[in-house]
Amino acid sequence: MKIGILSDIHSNIIALKACVSYMRSIPRDEYLFLGDYVSDTPYTRETMDFLYDFSAKHNCLFLRENREDYMLEQKKVVERGAEDGRWRWGSAAGRA
Repeated sequence: MKIGILSDIHSNIIALKACVSYMRSIPRDEYLFLGDYVSDTPYTRETMDFLYDFSAKHNCLFLRENREDYMLEQKKVVERGAEDGRWRWGSAAGRA
């Protein structure tokens, strides 16, 4: 069984497409994505759209890493209307 493994994409759609193109040159049975799909950088939506489309056509497993945890926590902060804990754009961890 051949498995393609990708990690720490951080919204770099250009690198993601290059890696996937390379992996497609040798057919894989599965693809394992280890998290950190997006960041507070350009091309977040394009990266997620690409991953959704790719997973519809290939056998994929997606794991959650710290960036996804931060994004989900930010959703809760916004829903509560809290000021404390809001995302700090440009920070490595989303927090000051």
